[in-house]
Amino acid sequence: MGNFSRNTFDKLKHYVGVRLQQGVPIVDADWNELEDIRKYELQAFLKEYVGNGIPQGNDGFHILPAVGENNFTIKGGDGTRAGRCLVEGWDVINESDLQYKDQRLFKDPGLHEVWDVDPLPVLTTPAADRTDTVYLDVWEREVDYHVDSNLVNPDIGIETCVRIKREWVVRVAERASAPPAAPVGHVFYVLAQFARQANEARILPQHITDRRRTGLSLISTLDMDQIVKDAYGKDYTLGHQGLPQLGISLRDAVNAALWGRLPATYEQIVYTSDLNRPISCVQILPSPENPLRDATLIWTCQAQSGKPQIMTAITSLIDGSQTPAPLTGDTTAYEGESITLRDGETTWVFWLSNRQNPGGNQWHVYSRRYTSSQGWGSIEGPLGEAPQPCVSGDSSDSSDSSHLPVHLSAFRHSQGGIWLLWIHKDKLLRLRRYAGGQWSEEERVSNAATSGSSPINGENAPKAVEWVNSVVLFWETEGPDWPFYKIWYRHYYYQYFPETGGAWQATTPARLTTDSSYSEELPQAFRDGAGSLWLFWRSLHQSGGHSYDYYIYAVQDLNYSRLYDLKAISKQIVPVLFDNKDNHFSAFLASQYQHQIWHKNYDNLNNQWSGFLDISGGDITSLVGGCPDGAGGAWLAYLKSATGNQTQLVVRKVYGRL
Repeated sequence: MGNFSRNTFDKLKHYVGVRLQQGVPIVDADWNELEDIRKYELQAFLKEYVGNGIPQGNDGFHILPAVGENNFTIKGGDGTRAGRCLVEGWDVINESDLQYKDQRLFKDPGLHEVWDVDPLPVLTTPAADRTDTVYLDVWEREVDYHVDSNLVNPDIGIETCVRIKREWVVRVAERASAPPAAPVGHVFYVLAQFARQANEARILPQHITDRRRTGLSLISTLDMDQIVKDAYGKDYTLGHQGLPQLGISLRDAVNAALWGRLPATYEQIVYTSDLNRPISCVQILPSPENPLRDATLIWTCQAQSGKPQIMTAITSLIDGSQTPAPLTGDTTAYEGESITLRDGETTWVFWLSNRQNPGGNQWHVYSRRYTSSQGWGSIEGPLGEAPQPCVSGDSSDSSDSSHLPVHLSAFRHSQGGIWLLWIHKDKLLRLRRYAGGQWSEEERVSNAATSGSSPINGENAPKAVEWVNSVVLFWETEGPDWPFYKIWYRHYYYQYFPETGGAWQATTPARLTTDSSYSEELPQAFRDGAGSLWLFWRSLHQSGGHSYDYYIYAVQDLNYSRLYDLKAISKQIVPVLFDNKDNHFSAFLASQYQHQIWHKNYDNLNNQWSGFLDISGGDITSLVGGCPDGAGGAWLAYLKSATGNQTQLVVRKVYGRL
């Protein structure tokens, strides 16, 4: 062993250099610490920024068959370059092909004592099928003049310095799917696995599975920029993690375009439920930190307690979906419909519950908030009374169990504040606002004294949209033209009074559609980034006898003069055929101000589902949720039939725009 005064290197002190002062003696401890600092910094860089594996263009340490029994070949160099492998920041080199039985530690049984390592045993023939793991064992040892006589300086006749040498050996952990724990000073790296067959002494090609990470490289920024430009165009940028914003491969995107489809990620199953526990009220919220990659799903479903609960889960295109968890926690109460929105970093969830009287039919609106810093807060409410909904698993469910009636709607005003709309148990529309840390008093939006504005159709939630320093509320009513529904609206604007301060004022509720021969329903309103107000709705046309055709309409740039004759200025988007199991469509705006409508049709002739969303495989029973991702794409949630009479809640990211 070398003769050293002391070892002063300590990685926890974070020293990055040694400075020699003038007029002082040179001592071995300073010299050696300088060497240790440089070596440790290089090792840390290779370990943390490059990783373990085989360099690009190299095939070092590839495990291959060999002639004979219980033997194999360790691939070395190709005649021009050595075989290499990075293990925990250590560069391991193998100049030429080497067989297991030709390793020095195998051929010299006493060498393991000199090196102070475990011996290299003879491999055994399996008596039964087994899995063996092949791994690289790397360590460093001190070499002095007894091993290398050249370390003796011929001019002075003594050994001035010793050397540190990196040694390696390829070992096999028989009957193990992983190597054992590495001894102190050693690092291990898995190279391959053997699927050994009973009584077969030879290791054949079909028995070997390569486990190396190959193609290790530090690609330059210029190279990466060029690849991105060639693949996606000169204006395309990488995300903050250095990954393309497109969550699918270029090949999948091109193939989708060739087939006339929108490119999409693979399906992710968020939740699986029995058919007697229907999934409803599905809301999708893109993550504020990474809306292109992560999203939160919140829905209503009968939980294991037997009572409907609000469920939540986070899905990631990279990490997959987390295990769903109940949000409300009260297993004695029925938790009904839910609605979700995000206000900055705060996620709001509103829902109906009979938790104040679990045995009765008194239903109220409750809320709960989530922030990344504090998690879920306590349950707040009740905020207002509501009618008893059709809860999941109830005998009163409609035939379309995936779209239970929704009595709630929530809206975030751009200047701050939350607008909460719900249908009161008297079937009148109510409103409360949250601003400045408190809720306003309950207001009545629809007026029973105004012909047609009430009673509210309890199957579809009201909609609110901000528009030119004001807010417009839309809802549908059963009206005087039953069985034809009609869309009504009310305009709210903020007015400032010097004596009393600002206050919201409202116009009288007015009917938006005037044609009594059609049913106008499912209003969906949005304001785009250019300031235009969009309204989508579904119209039912009687085509003869008891046959009806549905159409989706849209109108842009609504103003006061146009609100009274919606049909004259509307644009028919697409005819839609709904059956009695699906009466739903979703509409939303992409960031580039293009409208997107997602719907699901049932083709009785071909017995298949179709629509703008082309999803192959399985029985897609219903499209239940969708929202833009902020980059021209969309998060979509839908239900699929699964084996064993189960229903799956599936989420998928779709790219492009219609």
